Amino acid sequence: MYPRRTLGVIGGMGPQATQCFYQDIIDNTVADKDQDHIDMVIINHASMPDRTSAILSGTTEPVYSRLKNDAEKLIKFGVDYIAMPCNTSHYFIDRLKSETGASFIDMIEETAILIRKRNISRVGLMATNGTVMSRIYEIKMKEHGIDIILPSEEKQSYVMQIIYDQIKAGIAPDKRMFEEVSRELEDKGAEAVILGCTELSYYNKLHNLSEYYFDAQEILVRKCIELCGGRQERV
Repeated sequence: MYPRRTLGVIGGMGPQATQCFYQDIIDNTVADKDQDHIDMVIINHASMPDRTSAILSGTTEPVYSRLKNDAEKLIKFGVDYIAMPCNTSHYFIDRLKSETGASFIDMIEETAILIRKRNISRVGLMATNGTVMSRIYEIKMKEHGIDIILPSEEKQSYVMQIIYDQIKAGIAPDKRMFEEVSRELEDKGAEAVILGCTELSYYNKLHNLSEYYFDAQEILVRKCIELCGGRQERV
């Protein structure tokens, strides 16, 4: 087990996903008392501009400057690691690492490592348009010898509706729409599907999905607990 370290979290993207992330940290830590849990500092930056809109429009600096400012605040608090429970924000992670010197835990990298360990070479991706268009998953998976399979334009619109019009809006997500996207990816040859948006991690909690789905946030949760010296059940 690693020595005790403090985790910083740039959250609020969105608030429901951050709440889900924090609860997952608690639920996945083996603890008999308060002191067994990991120390955390969470910034719930709900007013952060929308990451997908920023990437698609090319106006990324307002988002980046806020992420950098949050990272610098966390550094001043004395955190050892920083996590961003937002897949789309990982578009900025390399620049954030370079310009702040902070130790960011890369959710996409950790997901790729786990998929490769399970000898999967073709994986579907359910994520925001910003994540898809930025190719952050495609690039990272390729480094590990994994091919990404994307939904059709129609089914990608279903993914966006589930994320933005339903979960972010506080409306119960449409299970039929989710299953249609998943079925299309499987028909295209996906051996598994990445839930590449933290709102989809919330969907996973609602429906207790099978191991066919790689929940990127859940993978991030387990890495955070490990690096910060918490105990967790073996999986």
